[in-house]
Amino acid sequence: MGLQDLQSPGGASLKEKLAAGKRLAIGRAKRKGLRPKFFPQTSTFGSMQQLQAVRKPSLKSSPQLQAKTEAAGSELASEGPLTIASDKRKTEIVSSNPYAGLTSAKKKRPSLDIPGQHIDQSTNATGAAALRGDDSSHEPLAEQRRFGPPKRQRKRIQQTYDSIKTIDTRMTTHTSEWYEQIDMKKKFKRSDLETLRKLIELIRECKVAAETGGDTEPSFGKVRRRLHQAEFYGFLDGVLIKKSKLLEKDGLPMVFDSEDSIFPWDIRADSFALHQRWLAGRLDPHLLVGIETKKRTKAGGKPAQVSRNLQREYLGIRSANCSGENGLQNGQWWPFQICALRDGAHGEIEAGIHGQAGKGAFSIVLSSGGYADVDEGDTIKYCGTAGTDRQPALGTVLLKESVKIGTPVRVLRSWQLPASNRYRPAKGLRYDGIYDLVGAPKILDEETAMHLFTLHRRAGQDPIRYRGAEARPTEEELEADASRRKLEKGDA
Repeated sequence: MGLQDLQSPGGASLKEKLAAGKRLAIGRAKRKGLRPKFFPQTSTFGSMQQLQAVRKPSLKSSPQLQAKTEAAGSELASEGPLTIASDKRKTEIVSSNPYAGLTSAKKKRPSLDIPGQHIDQSTNATGAAALRGDDSSHEPLAEQRRFGPPKRQRKRIQQTYDSIKTIDTRMTTHTSEWYEQIDMKKKFKRSDLETLRKLIELIRECKVAAETGGDTEPSFGKVRRRLHQAEFYGFLDGVLIKKSKLLEKDGLPMVFDSEDSIFPWDIRADSFALHQRWLAGRLDPHLLVGIETKKRTKAGGKPAQVSRNLQREYLGIRSANCSGENGLQNGQWWPFQICALRDGAHGEIEAGIHGQAGKGAFSIVLSSGGYADVDEGDTIKYCGTAGTDRQPALGTVLLKESVKIGTPVRVLRSWQLPASNRYRPAKGLRYDGIYDLVGAPKILDEETAMHLFTLHRRAGQDPIRYRGAEARPTEEELEADASRRKLEKGDA
């Protein structure tokens, strides 16, 4: 609305015209960089000077603006004096100065606490309330907040709790420091990432087939094969593992981390073993990682001799001096006994019984050697070590202590068992779970103090992985071992 609306004889009432004039004057003052200090809510108009004081023109008004202002004032003054009622108070304008009540935006406002300086608090409060449109004008200006309501003083109450529990909101279960510190800016091949993500797609296909009542065996076979292949991927690094989200909730845990899992027990076991291996940062697919292989050639061109030793700087060596599973997975496989020593399965490079005096035996290896062992899978008749002068050997003593204490032992089967033994692995050694020593041992030979112990496989474990699709070693493990032998012989 402009001045032409104020000059129109009909239409709006006098009150609306006055309000329009106020808004026009305030808008122009703001565009000129001015700020109204106060604006009366109650005024009596009887002269042109009073109307100009209320409308608050700019400090530097042009002749055209003054002419329009005089015309608007004449139109309003011709209809007689106007009085606008306000909130229980009237403010009469007595100043004839057309610029009264205005202050420059750059001008510093006077401080309220300067001695001897008088400020009309009621007028100032009234003007500020008129601009804001609220009814807080009855409060002194010094008690009002300039930009909002006064800040409330809140008392701090000391709370007491019975217990405090930390909630882990990460999607990755049992995360490791290595996984959290992966450099995600490292470059990688898109094809390698798609190879890893393919495993998640196959897992979801199995779940869909199970939900729709379809044939799940082909899908299970694909997942099983992909898990075995993933153990020997040579392109693995932290970025690929994290971007593929195989260690996240919607990755490998979909297979094993569910009570009503649709997957066969061997797939659950292999997916869990792969998850734990990668989560610990063990991405090297080499079967002999942490083991130094040396090839020595004898004089005269005789066949070479190969020796293997643990690398002292390798940080992945685990102690075998404890009873129980010690972090091993049922069916875990190694090409050599020194590899089982590296992973904490058996603490001896050649001996078949490992333990500590006073704690009993921790693990045994079923192998050849002329012993009268009887292997029936879940039940084993195992001979101790031959002693001398009617004194039992150390291995026999350790087994007798386990019988007395009641601690179980880990059982590994070697490929050097007789071919007639159906539990014999195709190559290397395989971990087949924990067994309890039951009953008193039988003395076979008093001269050598040879004892025969009875072991029963503890219930609740997965079956021995010696046959079928779940058999270990897998085809991929046997292929990797064959490649290793070629390298040692110099054929590749």
